[in-house]
Amino acid sequence: MHKVICHLIAFVLMLCTTEFLSSQELTKLPFPYGPLGLNSIPWVVAKERRFFEKNGLDVDMVYVGASAVIVQSMLSGSANIAGFGGPAVITNVLRGGDIIQVAAMAPFFTQSLLVRPDIRDIKNLQGKKSASPGLAQSLTSRLER
Repeated sequence: MHKVICHLIAFVLMLCTTEFLSSQELTKLPFPYGPLGLNSIPWVVAKERRFFEKNGLDVDMVYVGASAVIVQSMLSGSANIAGFGGPAVITNVLRGGDIIQVAAMAPFFTQSLLVRPDIRDIKNLQGKKSASPGLAQSLTSRLER
């Protein structure tokens, strides 16, 4: 009998908590993200599946594209959290910034490498010049290794 009463109380508390949480106003949160790719898929899925709302957040996802611009928005106070990573975070830390990366959405390097049609193998890159846009210097450093 004691177990039944405990389970009943737990069930009622759970219902009250769920109703209380659903009646609360959502916390607005600007969320710049980019670039589009494997790393941004979890954010898009979370928004589509309403995971943010279920946890009390009204996330305003804004595709920015350039990680350096996202860092600037965070340093200026326009955003407190963002979905990006890589070279812009590293450059920020090296320059004394306080933006840190707390999670990785993919356990491997996700940059694409585009080459001319005559390059068919990684060995064909040896001794060739490479270019990288903006702050994407980590791609260049990976190619040099």
